[in-house]
Amino acid sequence: MQRHDFTIEERVIPLPGLPRHLDGYTLVQLSDIHFGSYIGEAELRAAEALVRDAKPDMVVMTGDLIELKAPGMPALKVQAASTTTAPVTVWKDQVEADTGHADADRWLSQYLQQPVRLVRYGDQSHRAIDPDYAEAEETVAFADGYPVLVTHMASLNDLNQRLSSAVSMSRFRPNIVLSTDQDAWSENHWSQLQLSSGHV
Repeated sequence: MQRHDFTIEERVIPLPGLPRHLDGYTLVQLSDIHFGSYIGEAELRAAEALVRDAKPDMVVMTGDLIELKAPGMPALKVQAASTTTAPVTVWKDQVEADTGHADADRWLSQYLQQPVRLVRYGDQSHRAIDPDYAEAEETVAFADGYPVLVTHMASLNDLNQRLSSAVSMSRFRPNIVLSTDQDAWSENHWSQLQLSSGHV
């Protein structure tokens, strides 16, 4: 396949329990663009045109293309693929991470006004979940400690009543935010969540 030979593959994915208003929801996934040495602006614009023609409800990008944007900064596209690694520390864990994005390092350092590096959890990375809580030697990337973080709106509301300045839920970086009729902090005693597709 040549670099100009973009292909579109359509899949219908049945999801039991999906809310009726999401029936027909269209998701477009862009993968392995290889922007830079192999794909230039013209090819990227052609791929964008195909995406627009699909009229998606959501677009997700996977693979090797990263685009950095921030107020007052020029947009920067970098390839996620890397051939170098370096040790990084997440809390008390040492993890070997992909590095080698010099342009992104300079861009981020300029914006944040302090020296930083862009790293990625790669093929050589490994970080185990605390064995006291893991069931089958599960791993986690750069999250605080576990792959899923569940928060509760009632607890946030209770917390904000105690603070002089309210904070938003984004402060806690949750994957799942629950709004229930349960009391604040009751989630500290939950051992299982039941979803329409199974248990967590």
